[in-house]
Amino acid sequence: MSRRLTSGGKHEAFELPDTTDLDSVNAAQVAVIRLVAQGQLSAREALYISRMLEHRRRAIASATLW
Repeated sequence: MSRRLTSGGKHEAFELPDTTDLDSVNAAQVAVIRLVAQGQLSAREALYISRMLEHRRRAIASATLW
């Protein structure tokens, strides 16, 4: 779960899927895109979250190679 500061000074919470495998990382990325499209997340915030998800994807991919 993550939170963001809105113009009123309040935080909005949203849920992302657990990222336990590559499919769930993809689902989390799709959820981030939807949040931006719905105006619940800024493009900048989505970029930061997407970077974290990409690092998670790489870690999972590397672990599955062994």
